[in-house]
Amino acid sequence: MHAYQTLLNGKRKNRAGTYAIEATATDNAGSGTTTRYTFTTKNVRPTVSNRIKVSCLALDCDFLQGGGLRPELFLKDSDGLITGTRWRLFDSVGLPVVGCDGEENTLQTSCEFFTEGTYTIQFEATDNSGLVGYARKKFRVKNSAPVIRKINWTCVNETCGFTVGAGKPLDQAIYDRDGTIVNFVWEFLAADKVTSLGTLGNSQSVQMIFPEAGIYYVRLTAKDNYGKMTSVLKKVRVKIK
Repeated sequence: MHAYQTLLNGKRKNRAGTYAIEATATDNAGSGTTTRYTFTTKNVRPTVSNRIKVSCLALDCDFLQGGGLRPELFLKDSDGLITGTRWRLFDSVGLPVVGCDGEENTLQTSCEFFTEGTYTIQFEATDNSGLVGYARKKFRVKNSAPVIRKINWTCVNETCGFTVGAGKPLDQAIYDRDGTIVNFVWEFLAADKVTSLGTLGNSQSVQMIFPEAGIYYVRLTAKDNYGKMTSVLKKVRVKIK
């Protein structure tokens, strides 16, 4: 007796699906019988452990998958091989973040965001049959505003001297917790808080000569490297003796 098996749809397929196999038995007289079997194979998606670490400084964020572990400890495929990975980055409404989405075959990536907000980072793994498994994590991107320490001033008649920080160094008087200060400006205003009497910039201590006795305002504004600003407004009473 001779026996053989043939897949009805050709050679062996390396993907999930429904297949048929025939078994034919033939005796020495040439008579034979054929039996057909139908079966289904299923491909299991890769398993991706959620070990995504997010580290942000202002609008700059770094992402690391696996925490330094060997990939086989957090990327697994029970019935195949991992053939590629990809990072995906989405905004709060699910749209890809331009310039940061889609980096492939690396366990770490980074992104400089344009705006604050809530985002989702997704790490994908693809197996040799094209199925994708993933892990995702939501995170918040926030840029802290600059900090301006206390403003002090003394006046002799119309001439007033102003300083910020109460004797502290400039980098402690005006600073940014998660970035750098790119500039700061003193502005002197009339009693209506609108009419400008002049501006002075990037000095910890400044002097202003007011036109006459009265109520004035001084505003100190600092801007960080992402464009976020902080302003402090103080009321100044000028007396002439």
